[in-house]
Amino acid sequence: MNILYYSSLCPDTMPAESKLEAEGVVYEKRDITANLTYMKEFLSLRDRELIFEKVKSQGQIGIPLLVTDTGELRLKFE
Repeated sequence: MNILYYSSLCPDTMPAESKLEAEGVVYEKRDITANLTYMKEFLSLRDRELIFEKVKSQGQIGIPLLVTDTGELRLKFE
């Protein structure tokens, strides 16, 4: 199952969800600001994956993040 880590407080979430829905991507939503377990899962990924280096250097969080069922990490939803 694809997993979307997001925050209901993040302005990038709604456009990302619209893009995923237009692409027909089915996913489970995990709000990291509403659930500490989801926050810990997300931070574990963020701390060990190189894809986040640029995001972190810019002082950003790195959400929304789609983790595909094959393990691919997707940060861009343009």
